Amino acid sequence: IFTNILNTIDRIIKFICILLFTSLLVIISLQIIARYIFQTPYIWTEEGATLIFIWLCFLGGTIVYRKNAHISIDFFINMLSPTTKKIVTSIILLLITVFFIFLALITIPLIERGTLLRVVTMPWLNWGYVYLSVQLSSIIMCLYSIENLFNVWKLTKIQTS
Repeated sequence: IFTNILNTIDRIIKFICILLFTSLLVIISLQIIARYIFQTPYIWTEEGATLIFIWLCFLGGTIVYRKNAHISIDFFINMLSPTTKKIVTSIILLLITVFFIFLALITIPLIERGTLLRVVTMPWLNWGYVYLSVQLSSIIMCLYSIENLFNVWKLTKIQTS
């Protein structure tokens, strides 16, 4: 059930990332056309593109994290025995999970303070929404870390039986 829920979250995030990337492309294209063809640039496009890019980076990071596609150095871990490798990997995943929990918690005051700050070129938007991307991504990556931790132990059971 847990994996099915995470698969659904993953599909939703991928869809949101496609929407964000498409809107980023549209906004930047709009700025180029407005600036160089019509000689009247929009003031909000640069900041809007930056905010979309921040969300895209954090949500995209969750997709990459679940696939274990982040850059990692596993030279020393691969030299260990299977049992030691499992223990070291588990410790690393537990530390990563604690880090994501910590990151999600420390963004709470940032989000609260960010709601008081308006985006200059888009006064209807506040910076709390930008900090929300960090918290949401941290929570999702924490769930993916827990899934990875279960997989480390589950794969070992399958290999030994």
